[in-house]
Amino acid sequence: MKLSKELILDVTESLIIKQGFETTTLSSVSKMLNVSHAAIYKYYSNKEDVFENLALRWISRMFDHLFTWQPNNSESPLHDWLWLLATTKKDLYLENPYMFNLYNEYIEKNSHLIKSHLESLYTKSESLDGKKNGYAVVNAFAIFHNPNFCDTWSRLSYQEDFEKIWELISR
Repeated sequence: MKLSKELILDVTESLIIKQGFETTTLSSVSKMLNVSHAAIYKYYSNKEDVFENLALRWISRMFDHLFTWQPNNSESPLHDWLWLLATTKKDLYLENPYMFNLYNEYIEKNSHLIKSHLESLYTKSESLDGKKNGYAVVNAFAIFHNPNFCDTWSRLSYQEDFEKIWELISR
């Protein structure tokens, strides 16, 4: 196999899933690829660069459908999209905690990246209800999509809580 950025990311992701984020190193990645540690530096400047690019790739793969989603004759397209946002984040957290933690570490703590992500959410929200209140709506539902609240996503009242907040903002 010819070494490439994508191959490095693929191997890094498989190691994170297999052994965890904290124990994945560029040395372990280079060992899996049968290349020298220095070979990775031809593609990425450091471990953080690899992890950030992996997080960005994962986000793109996991969240693109949120921004291309179109309502299907729904009475409440904004409600349906917010629920899709909430369940997407929840499902990703429950199904792949290692990658979700990588996402949290490298995206949520980078103010430029999080600002861009949030502005995309605000814009999509506004496109669905025609109002210029995306900031308020998305933030009202932060507990359902902000990774800092992921410990609450397994509550039995998760959907009920969502619907209560929806009821408040949809009046």
